[in-house]
Amino acid sequence: MLFDSPVFRANEVHKRLNIQRQRAAQYIRTLKDAGIITELRPASGRRAALMSFEDLWEITDQQ
Repeated sequence: MLFDSPVFRANEVHKRLNIQRQRAAQYIRTLKDAGIITELRPASGRRAALMSFEDLWEITDQQ
């Protein structure tokens, strides 16, 4: 998923991976804590957080 859509909304993860929302939230938190993904825009009200896989952008920018 990260390679298909390096910028994504947090609520898309559970749908695309076909997993429970709570599990998706755990994965996102783990990836965020490890510095693998970053939060471009925090969640606000009903709007999901916008996340980014920055390393992929850096790799593609170098080519």
